[in-house]
Amino acid sequence: MSRSTARVLPAAAAALLLVGAGPVTASAANAHRAQAARAITAEISSDPTSLDPAVGFDPFSWSFIHATFVSLLTFNDKNLKIVPWGAAAMPTVSDGGRVYTFHLRHGLRFSDGEPVTASDYALAIDRILTPSTKSLVMAFYDVIQGASAYSSGKAKSVSGMKVLGPYTLQFTLVRPDRTFLDVMAIPNTAAVPPKALAKEPRTFGLHPVGDGPYVVQSYVPGREITLAKNPSYFDARSVPTPAIDVTIGLTPTTEALRVEDGTTDVMMDTLPTSVYLGVYNNPRYQAYLRHFSAITDNYVALNMRKAPFTNKLVREAAAYAVDRVQVLRAISGLGTILTQIEAPGMPGFDPSVKPLPYDPAKARKLLAEAGYPGGKGLPTITFADASGGFTAGPNVAQVVQQDLEQVGFKVQIKVMSAGAFLSAVGQYPMTMGIYGMDYPDPYDLIASQFECSEIAAGNNWQYYCNPSVDRALEASLSLPLSKAIPVYRRLQAEILSSYPWIPLYYTNYWFLVNPALRGFGSNPVFPMLFASWRLSG
Repeated sequence: MSRSTARVLPAAAAALLLVGAGPVTASAANAHRAQAARAITAEISSDPTSLDPAVGFDPFSWSFIHATFVSLLTFNDKNLKIVPWGAAAMPTVSDGGRVYTFHLRHGLRFSDGEPVTASDYALAIDRILTPSTKSLVMAFYDVIQGASAYSSGKAKSVSGMKVLGPYTLQFTLVRPDRTFLDVMAIPNTAAVPPKALAKEPRTFGLHPVGDGPYVVQSYVPGREITLAKNPSYFDARSVPTPAIDVTIGLTPTTEALRVEDGTTDVMMDTLPTSVYLGVYNNPRYQAYLRHFSAITDNYVALNMRKAPFTNKLVREAAAYAVDRVQVLRAISGLGTILTQIEAPGMPGFDPSVKPLPYDPAKARKLLAEAGYPGGKGLPTITFADASGGFTAGPNVAQVVQQDLEQVGFKVQIKVMSAGAFLSAVGQYPMTMGIYGMDYPDPYDLIASQFECSEIAAGNNWQYYCNPSVDRALEASLSLPLSKAIPVYRRLQAEILSSYPWIPLYYTNYWFLVNPALRGFGSNPVFPMLFASWRLSG
C-alpha cells in the first residue's frame, strides 16, 4: 500500500494539552449515556482521499468505502480470515489454482434500486485497470490473464475475466496465486453501479452509490460526511447504528477534548505524542482510551545504488549505530521495536528474531573495515524525510542523524512535503520509510518492499534487487500459507543480512472513544469499521 496504516499527524498546540483539562464531569458522562439508537458522532482532521472504490487507497478511504460498498470477499473481524460477502460462498478453484469462479449472493441491490450483478464486479476491475482512472491498486490485478494487455491498450477486454451469467464471475490467472483471495477482499474490488457512474463519472467519489451497510447521505468536503443506514443492504438487520456523523477539519487534540466533554463519540486520528503520556498516565482517561497496534514497518531505507551505501559494510555500520530505545522515546513510546520485516499480528512473524543491538563500537569498526576510519572520506549523506505526519517525523530523523554522526557519518536531513518526498524517492542515499500491510499475508510486506519490480513501482525505496529472492517469492504464491511461512522467514533473514534498511518500530495507536462505544478497532485492515460500531446501554 500503503505508506501508512493509520493517520499520523503532528502534535497540536500546547495550549490545548489534555493534561491540563479538568476531570471527566457528570455532564460529560451523561452526554455519553444517550440511547444506543442515536447516531454515532466522529471527528477526523482531513478528508479521505476518495469514496470511489477504484481510487481510494488509504486506511480511512477504505473504512468509508467498506461501509458503503460490498466486495466479493472480506476479512473476518476476529482473526482476519477471508470470508464471503458479496459472494454466496468462497469461490471454486480449479486448473491447479489458476481459475477462480465466484457465485454471487442473490438479492444484492445498489441504493438507487438497481440490482447488483456479476457485470458490476467486472466493471470495478475494468475501472481499476483503466489508466485514466489513476487507480493506485492497478498492479494488484496484473495476475489476471490479459490485465496488462488491457491496461496498456493492446486489448479491448480482460481475457481472464469472464461474466458467465448474472450471478457468476470467473477469473483466470497467469499463475497460481494464493493472495488473489486477499486482493478480492480489499474494498477496491466492490461492485459499482453502471447507471450512477454514467450520470456522474467525475464526481462519483463525492456522491457514491453503493450496496453496503451505509449510504453517503451527504458529503461536504472539509466539513462533514454523514452515513445513514442502508435499508437495501442485504444484512441490514445486523447494522446496529442508524447513522454515523463525521465532522472534518479539527486537530487531533480538539477531537480528543470533544470526546472527553461528551460532544463526540470517536476521535478518528491517533492521540498526538505531545499529549499521549499525560493522558495515558491519568486514571480519569482510562475508560476512554482505545488501542491497536498497526502492522506497519517504520524504518530507514538505505539506497543500495547510492554512495556510500553501495558498500554492505557501511550499511551494516549504520544499522548498528542507531539506538532504537532513543527512537521510541522520541515518539513518547508510541511504538514497539521492529525486529524484522513482518510486524506482530502478521502471519509469519518470527518471535525468535531479536532486535539488532545498539553497538556504536561495532559500527565504528565496520566503518574502518569499509575504508572509512572515524568516518574519514565519507560523503555527506542527505536523509530525506516528509512533513505532515507522512513518515515517522523530524524527532525520529534527528535521533537517527545524531546516532550516525556519533560513529563518523555526516548526515543532513532534508524535509519535504509528502508529494515532493514521494517524487524524490531514489534520489537520496537515505530515506525515512513507512509501509503498512495491504492485506494480512506476509508476502505483501516482503514483496512490496524488496522485489526488483517494486523499484519501478515506487515501493522499494532501498533499491534492493535479488533475482533469487524474486523467484522464491513467486514460487511461494502457489503454496498454502502454512507451507509458505517458512519460506518467508528464510527470505526475510536473507534480505536483512544485506542490511538494506534499518528497522525502527511498528506503531501503537491510541484514541479517546466514548466508553459506551463497542466495535472500535475491531479489524486491523479497516481501523474504523463503521458497521460494527454500536452504543451500549
